[in-house]
Amino acid sequence: MMLPRPPSWTARLVGPALACLLLTGVGAHAQTQQITPDPPSQEAASGAALGIGVDYTASDRNPLLTGLGLRLHWNSARLTLQGQSDVLDTAKIGADTDCQDDTQTDYDADPQTDCFVQIAWASLPGQWPGSLPKRLLTAEFTSALTEGQSTAVNFSASATAVGYGFAATSAIVRAESGGDEEWPMAYARLFSRPSDLDLLRRYRDEVLIRSPSGRDAVEALYAQSGDALAVFLRSPGLLRQARALMDRNRSAVSTVLAGRTAGISDQSGVIAFLNAYADQAPPALQGLVGQVLAELDRAAASGATAFGFKP
Repeated sequence: MMLPRPPSWTARLVGPALACLLLTGVGAHAQTQQITPDPPSQEAASGAALGIGVDYTASDRNPLLTGLGLRLHWNSARLTLQGQSDVLDTAKIGADTDCQDDTQTDYDADPQTDCFVQIAWASLPGQWPGSLPKRLLTAEFTSALTEGQSTAVNFSASATAVGYGFAATSAIVRAESGGDEEWPMAYARLFSRPSDLDLLRRYRDEVLIRSPSGRDAVEALYAQSGDALAVFLRSPGLLRQARALMDRNRSAVSTVLAGRTAGISDQSGVIAFLNAYADQAPPALQGLVGQVLAELDRAAASGATAFGFKP
């Protein structure tokens, strides 16, 4: 149940403290105030405690700005915020402690998050934060994730220094998976290089689950992990097809991870593999394959990307 929003300290931030900040989204900005989570992704069992460090810098490396108004967003059905530790004291003017309802405002443009807290720093003489990079705080959560689930902790700005925009990377938390003992055997047949597994895990964490469609696909696949493995084990030909496609697209995956656009090599082969896999799969996995194919069709028709690739 959503906590009612209490009389907020933000309503009292008037006069000089806010005069030295400019609301984000007004005009173009040559420089940005940047937030990076530490770690960028992690696993947590249901009921386990986890921490996400919030690290700050500026694109021009200027350590003497007027402050930042920062929102931290999460999904309250999957994570419970226990508090914030080691909050930077320099020029701090306030911090929320309880969930503020973000279902209508959606400041982070992610409908899967429903809560946020706001923390703000304001320095009239322009001395914030004093040095770079700077750890602003550590957000302490308890996981409520179940097998196959993942969730994002996002960041948005309520205010930035004059002349600066805002940029942030989301933190990803995945449910801890016990795994199937037979997956390593499948991996040995699936990948021609030992490094391929790490490459695809990076693609999952840094690209795939940072979009709603990619996150949904990962969750659906993990929820059916045993069935997904069984399809491969009883269909060696599918393993050979997947191995060949990985070899053809290895460099494309690396290109996407480097932040550049890449096309899918042998897209007709990818589609043929997905259809062949669906023919051997139970209904839930058939539905997942259908969603992936529909996303590829949508991207091809619109000229957009699908799961980080240009169809």
